[in-house]
Amino acid sequence: MVRDMADLPDGFPIMVGGIDPSHGFVHVREIGPPVEVFGMRVAQGVFVHADRHGAAIIPQVGLPSLHDALKTLIGSESNVTKPVQAGSADVAEFERLSTVFEDART
Repeated sequence: MVRDMADLPDGFPIMVGGIDPSHGFVHVREIGPPVEVFGMRVAQGVFVHADRHGAAIIPQVGLPSLHDALKTLIGSESNVTKPVQAGSADVAEFERLSTVFEDART
């Protein structure tokens, strides 16, 4: 990992596994009031799921069922990931396991 790439001289050759964000320019103004992040209003105590595809607020009433759904998903994924990680699944077996996974989660 590398950070502070802007500090490298132009044309400096570098090969890394990824880029790490540098230290931020942070100013704490207040703690507690709602904030707006790219047009999404977020209040203190709200559960936010964010990834490279975007962000969504998960309502508090949905958290218990989300927990159960994630346990089910992780369990069904392990039916594919364990044989693959163990090296005991060829392409045909992976296709079969993937079909079983899709059938189990829908």
